[in-house]
Amino acid sequence: MKKKVFLLVGLIVLAIALSGCGEERTQPVNNNTQTEDQWQKSYRQISISEAERYVELTEKNGKLPTERLKEHSGVIKQQLEKMEGSDKNQFEELASLVEKNNLEEVKAKIKELKK
Repeated sequence: MKKKVFLLVGLIVLAIALSGCGEERTQPVNNNTQTEDQWQKSYRQISISEAERYVELTEKNGKLPTERLKEHSGVIKQQLEKMEGSDKNQFEELASLVEKNNLEEVKAKIKELKK
């Protein structure tokens, strides 16, 4: 009889240990939730992509109308509002260069930001 009691107690202890009874439970990690760092990278990538789009269209079509330049720089400025960090000034400069239609300087800034 004692053998059965010890076996039963052993099984109960094992079950408690495996179930984590008494431990604080945490919520499962949602892999779809981006961290703040990932969001910051996204804002930067969107800005660079918009500048690259400006470069592509300018090289293809020549000088862009002022409204179009403001649209491209506006997208970069929208991302700037969400950005944090020391390189934010560089993206402000990128937006300004796009708006001023400084194609070669924009290309150089893109290359610098991609490093």
